[in-house]
Amino acid sequence: LFSTLRDHFCFRTNLQMCYSDSRRSFHHNNNHNKKSNRNSNNNKNNKKQEKWLEKTTDSLLNAPIGSLFSSNNNNIPSSQLRPILKSWSQTCSHRGAIMAMRLLNRLIVEEDYYYSTLTKCLATTAVYCSVIDAHAKSGSDLSRQAEKVLSLMFERYRAKQGVNVAKPNTVAFNATLDAYAKMTLSDTSKRNSPPKSTDEFVLSSYTDIAERAEQLLNWMHVIDGVEPDTISYNAVLVCLTRAGLASRAEALHNEMEKLYKSGNHPNLCPNTHTFTTVCNAWARSGENGAAARASAILKRMIQLAETNSGCSPNVKTYTSVIDAWAKSMEPEAALRAEALLDSMERSHEIQPNVQSYTAVLDAWAKSNYHNKAVRAKAIVDRMKVTSVSPNVFCYTAVINAASFTCGSAEDKQKAMDIACETFKDLQQSKFGPNHVSYTVFLKACANLMPRSSDRRRLIAQHVFDIALEKGQISRNLFNQYRRIMADHQVIVNDVDCIPESWSWNVKERQYSCGSSPRRTRNKSSSPSRSACGTQNYCPSTSPTSTRNDIYIG
Repeated sequence: LFSTLRDHFCFRTNLQMCYSDSRRSFHHNNNHNKKSNRNSNNNKNNKKQEKWLEKTTDSLLNAPIGSLFSSNNNNIPSSQLRPILKSWSQTCSHRGAIMAMRLLNRLIVEEDYYYSTLTKCLATTAVYCSVIDAHAKSGSDLSRQAEKVLSLMFERYRAKQGVNVAKPNTVAFNATLDAYAKMTLSDTSKRNSPPKSTDEFVLSSYTDIAERAEQLLNWMHVIDGVEPDTISYNAVLVCLTRAGLASRAEALHNEMEKLYKSGNHPNLCPNTHTFTTVCNAWARSGENGAAARASAILKRMIQLAETNSGCSPNVKTYTSVIDAWAKSMEPEAALRAEALLDSMERSHEIQPNVQSYTAVLDAWAKSNYHNKAVRAKAIVDRMKVTSVSPNVFCYTAVINAASFTCGSAEDKQKAMDIACETFKDLQQSKFGPNHVSYTVFLKACANLMPRSSDRRRLIAQHVFDIALEKGQISRNLFNQYRRIMADHQVIVNDVDCIPESWSWNVKERQYSCGSSPRRTRNKSSSPSRSACGTQNYCPSTSPTSTRNDIYIG
């Protein structure tokens, strides 16, 4: 009777579990289908908008000269010009910048054709600014062409003596400065060749970009009808920050405040973004005393906030100062960073975000405290009880703090336990480990476990197999794995390039034989592991392996 009841209970339990699994699968598939339908609808709408944009642009570009302008109403019949330029700008593409420039040239031709009968310009300042914005958002080498559009505006204004042509103003200069602030180093890396003409300038580094932005800002002070404002200075501060010129950024900020206090420049009032950018400049500079300078700016902002709400610090300001302390490598940096985090949590107006917590975790990871793994784990536990959920970077930072723990054998053992527990939590999270997480965990095994321990070799081998199956083998991970295996007299041959079948899921890869564009791989196919050059050991070649969790026995 007992055996019958037991079998009946097991059958009902399994039936309930299958029903629950089917319900979860149904809801998951239903949500997935809804999301797919929304994506398909968005794609259809985007295609319709693209067709409309292409058709309307072609009709304007191919129209006969003189057909876009009516002498009766002195206006372009189509009111879609500004939306068209804005749409091309929002594509954030190379083609968007080219098409915007073609539309501008078409308007200039029309403007010259009817110049004698015009009472106002066709290519207005707003049109020029839209074209400059399209170049700034192109994300390509055309970002540098933004200043050429501004120069074209100046040339026409001087040639026509300011009659019925667009006049350069502060908005046009700000759009050009914004283009320099958004220009990336990848855009400037192609400009190492000498300029094609003597009037061209070469921008081969962030420093060149910052210096060019400062020149534009100085011109704004001497050109009639153009006066820099807070937006102008903030854009130049961003350029100086990206160049790592913190001292020049703070000097420019002091100049801005001096001009504002003089009463002759009411549009140069520093705001929260101004102070935050200077704090970020010190955080990224790496100079001695940078953290103290950033903290002084934060303290000053808190004082100014009592009379000027436009200078109140926000979460980005606090995070920049925390990041400055994390990068300072000073003895008390971790404690100061966590103190700032505590003040944010106690505040009713400013609440920390995931970047704030990650910066504090980075500060603890770089400290020399023996209990830094415990303190870092406590930060993540605090995040779990708040509305801010830890991500893969937070978990990886805790493992990194544990991997560089110094002290007694008991301290290292406690740090290793925290690394294993954190790695298990990361595997069970919705993010999952990435190639950096696997590498840092192998570093923890290498630094915290005895070299004579066979358990150390087995864990490293198991982690490598999981990362290999997930396509998360990076160069750093492979080198770390080879070093651990060498300690156990297991020779793993080096490879010139990490095979694609090993690194298909690595978001940022570094190759020993040069960079390679990101490649995609069909996940359904099993990875080819024959490229592993090993003499005494080769990773498991079973394509049906489903081991996803690390078991620390």
